[in-house]
Amino acid sequence: MFKFLSWLIVAPLVVLVAVFSVINRQPISIDLWPLPITAEVPLYAIVLGVLFFGVLWGGLAAWISGGKTRGRVRALTRQMEAAERDRIHLRDKLRKADEAAKEKAEAPVLSGPETPALNPPDKADAA
Repeated sequence: MFKFLSWLIVAPLVVLVAVFSVINRQPISIDLWPLPITAEVPLYAIVLGVLFFGVLWGGLAAWISGGKTRGRVRALTRQMEAAERDRIHLRDKLRKADEAAKEKAEAPVLSGPETPALNPPDKADAA
């Protein structure tokens, strides 16, 4: 779908640029005033060149202005990865603790000598 929409926008632009280039082929003189340089260049080359450099300049400005956001995203990604590693570590630690508790619960209880009661019954209770 995205590819179709991009072609729907790009194809007319390509046709428009081609028609503009064919119509504006007449040469114009460019004089770089402090320098003794003069050049005859077709009008479409100047317009398309300025447009090209404008797009590059705008893209560079957008990329530079997005630097802080990209840095924050990188930092948050690192924090998420560290949290995921901690979660996995704690999950493994909990599983080992559960296994140890289960083994302890299933272990046979060794019976030892009977321990005398701490509070022997009163003689009155026995009678």
